[in-house]
Amino acid sequence: MADNLRVHIAPVGHEPPERVTTPLVNYRADKVYLVSHLIDSKEAAENVRIIHATLKKDLASCEIQNLRTDIWNLFSCLETCREVYSAESESHVYANVSTGSKIIAIAGMLSCMLWGGHPYYAEIDYASKKFKRTDDLPVYKISQPSQELLRVTSVISQHG
Repeated sequence: MADNLRVHIAPVGHEPPERVTTPLVNYRADKVYLVSHLIDSKEAAENVRIIHATLKKDLASCEIQNLRTDIWNLFSCLETCREVYSAESESHVYANVSTGSKIIAIAGMLSCMLWGGHPYYAEIDYASKKFKRTDDLPVYKISQPSQELLRVTSVISQHG
């Protein structure tokens, strides 16, 4: 697989499918990971079907991967995001933080902070359910502490 692809993490729930597909088309995504709950509702399953059909029509070269996670568990969502970042380490990863549960949106934002992704918010007009625009969001880097700091903290912890 080629490096430097535009890879998107896009949760799918009960939102209008355009909230997922329009940013993917506008950003010319090379690959998308559609993340759904472990057990989809009929509406979410229909949205996945619509998204697949739309992308095949409007962005035929985009590779689509379907992932399942517990969208109500932050650690499950973060692990799913980590797996994507690990698999796509040579690519540019984008995260749609406007779709799915609030928990998976938080995990998407945290994953961008931890692993260097690019979060965006797909705004809709709630009255008409029509897509309005995509806003890129700022990222504040979260770095792991150095090994030396971890050792010092461990010694302090052991000695009270």
